[in-house]
Amino acid sequence: MKKILIIASLFCLLACQHKQENKIEKINCRTIAVDSLTDLPEQKIKQIRYIPLETNDNILFGDSYTAHYVNNQLYISTSQKVLVFDKKGKFVYGIDKVGQGPGEYTSIWDIDITQQGDVYIADGTSGKIIKYMSQGSRYEEYMTGEQFLNFAGLNDSVFYLANVFKDGQMDIALAKYSPVSKNLLLCQLMMDYLKMVVYTVMAHPFIGLVIHYTTISCSLQSYRK
Repeated sequence: MKKILIIASLFCLLACQHKQENKIEKINCRTIAVDSLTDLPEQKIKQIRYIPLETNDNILFGDSYTAHYVNNQLYISTSQKVLVFDKKGKFVYGIDKVGQGPGEYTSIWDIDITQQGDVYIADGTSGKIIKYMSQGSRYEEYMTGEQFLNFAGLNDSVFYLANVFKDGQMDIALAKYSPVSKNLLLCQLMMDYLKMVVYTVMAHPFIGLVIHYTTISCSLQSYRK
């Protein structure tokens, strides 16, 4: 609850700032009720492995927001940095670029990782998505013009934004954004009784599919690229 209040306060403060106006359109999706799925193949867990992470004064962290395991590397994000470890827990590199200049973010709200190891960091308060390459030594910036909590990237020209704020209110559950055309395609509005519910969105770049999970209705929605 404390985190939600802080998030709402930040977005209210930024709502009055000037930002680009995106064109909003409506697109359709396929919805699947999770409870209706039957006769699914049983998925057995073959192995559980404990990975002790390397620690020192430079890579200590408290609470983590997300953890991604991609190509034998573990990516852990906090509100200020991303730490990368190998499959044995050895520290590989970190991204710690808090600031307001080029290639910097005020805080991390969500991250996404490509199969090539590029790291996307979303600064939802400023509407900025930064792609870090070559272990953070190179970057590209994408200004969405929107304030949001979560995102998933299919590629550099298609981003899905979840929990999008409009005029200080969380009004859009999911939208598709193109940094090329500056269009914001509306996928789903936030219902009044779900104003503070955080939706989950994840991308599958190779098949061009985005999965959006609604916790209250227990439904999955799929969107083709």
